[in-house]
Amino acid sequence: MTVQLPEVRLPLTFQRLIMSAGASRDFAPAHIDPDAARAGGAPGAYADVMFVLAMFERCVGEWAGGRGTLQSLDGITLHGFVLAGEDVVVRGVVTQECDTSTTVDLVLVQAADRRAASATAVVRWEGA
Repeated sequence: MTVQLPEVRLPLTFQRLIMSAGASRDFAPAHIDPDAARAGGAPGAYADVMFVLAMFERCVGEWAGGRGTLQSLDGITLHGFVLAGEDVVVRGVVTQECDTSTTVDLVLVQAADRRAASATAVVRWEGA
């Protein structure tokens, strides 16, 4: 039986994109200026990698609750731009379980299930 984590969905408004850039102090023009992003070849302003990592961590953290701790986040791959103006959806599926830890494959998608990023997380369980 496949175990799927509850989906995490967040509207990535332009305002939220700017706030995320400010929180991580990543004011690269492509993260705060749609024209600059387009001049660089992107379809519009897009999130930085810290936002992507935070979304992966949120998905795992909400699923594990206080019972587990994110031990590692590996194989992080950016497949495309995480664009402002579209919902961000993170999904996870358990790929390996043992008494002390669980491995989860994560994917971040946007409109029309466009795959924007992926990673593999390992959760270590309390008391293990």
